[in-house]
Amino acid sequence: MKKFKWQAAVVAFFLTLALAYFAISAIQRQRIIEPLSERLREVTGVMKVELSKENNRQLVVVDLDYVDNLSETWQLINERTAAILGPGNYRLLIKDRRSPGLVQVYNTVHFALYEGEMKGNFTAMAREVEKTLNSAAVDEYRLFVDGSNIYLQIKNGEDYLLAVIDRKSRIKEGEQA
Repeated sequence: MKKFKWQAAVVAFFLTLALAYFAISAIQRQRIIEPLSERLREVTGVMKVELSKENNRQLVVVDLDYVDNLSETWQLINERTAAILGPGNYRLLIKDRRSPGLVQVYNTVHFALYEGEMKGNFTAMAREVEKTLNSAAVDEYRLFVDGSNIYLQIKNGEDYLLAVIDRKSRIKEGEQA
């Protein structure tokens, strides 16, 4: 009877584990990551797509150029992502080309945006945003509201800021106005 070589068994076990990990990664890349990246790059304005894991969900980071209608673009990106990853299995994040000046302008109007979200008074929110952004002398801004989100786009020169505020998050978390 030959003596059992446990070192060889341990090495074989870890090699098998590593092989399984790389096989699963390759399958995931072929079936999820590449098709999702390809589908999202078809959307006008999408420059780059990055995926990573975040708390048992996929984090989908989309590098987005300035677009005509952030609301429509966001919804299209969200629909295509949900079709591949499944609803609720991901968090979508938009990367823009913000400058410190645009961040400062956004910080000035974000109170009006969140107040409009909480109170549901979107007309007053739009007036306050318009007043603030007109006095900030930005080149262009657009504000959209739908049943799920508030969308703000601010552009100044080559820089632009894209903000999506989830209208349902406070309700889900139990926060009340």
